[in-house]
Amino acid sequence: KHAGVSEGKYTKGLGQLNLAFTYPQEDVNSIALT
Repeated sequence: KHAGVSEGKYTKGLGQLNLAFTYPQEDVNSIALT
């Protein structure tokens, strides 16, 4: 439980398995190309 959301919202409800962080200089286009 974090940020005021219920447990399992992202893993069970939305099916999210991973979380990634990018560098500030990356934009949507550069992320889509990798």
